[in-house]
Amino acid sequence: VAELSLLPLVVLLSILPQPELTAAMSEDGLLPSVFRKSKRGIYRRGTTIVGAALTIIAAGVPFSVLWDIISVGVLLSFNLTNLSLVQIRYGNGGQISEPQVDGLSWVMFGSTGVAGFTLYYGVMRPCFDPELPIDWTMTAICIITVLCSFVAAGVIYTFEIRCDMDDPTIFKAFGVPFVPCVAMLFNFFLLAVIAPVNILCFGAFMVVVMGVYVGYVWTKRRVAKNNSHQNVDSTGSENFSSTDVSGSESNSEE
Repeated sequence: VAELSLLPLVVLLSILPQPELTAAMSEDGLLPSVFRKSKRGIYRRGTTIVGAALTIIAAGVPFSVLWDIISVGVLLSFNLTNLSLVQIRYGNGGQISEPQVDGLSWVMFGSTGVAGFTLYYGVMRPCFDPELPIDWTMTAICIITVLCSFVAAGVIYTFEIRCDMDDPTIFKAFGVPFVPCVAMLFNFFLLAVIAPVNILCFGAFMVVVMGVYVGYVWTKRRVAKNNSHQNVDSTGSENFSSTDVSGSESNSEE
């Protein structure tokens, strides 16, 4: 009952900003122009394409797998949001101006990921199933990675804040980077609860989507490059022909 009541809410919140997101990506040249075509401010074509694709996926994928795939995507998006929060707070918004903060942020991201999975498989899963013994190796790895993540967060905390904390119009999250670190740890723990085969299904889905996306961007750049070469060649031939004409005119005058 909880899944059936929660899934429509999650899907709705994901679909609502989808037309504006795809339109912005289309304006940046990352998606076809059909996604930014609107009528009265409504991106109907983009919404129809995305809705049709999601309908086909929902009709062909079992609900248990679909639910887990959506959960994986939501949890990963939450962790990427926490990572972006840390990056922006310390000056890496848009471009990397603090490489050390960037490296430490990814260390924190990876450490919390290892800690979350080892916490579930090494400690919590044996607690739920008495037949399984506690894996002390995973427990030690969990403790070490948790310490590494908080050490990375502590080092990040020593850097200068590049965000305008005095601007009342900007919402400031509390406890950065420690609260995002804890949030990533719990999100990865929830991610570990999901069946590994469904996580692999999500990975396969992402590989296919990214393959199509990279192929489109690469093809578009190649076409643009060929068009630029053709324009240069046509401009050069026009200049050459005009030079010949001017030269022949000067010779005739002589």
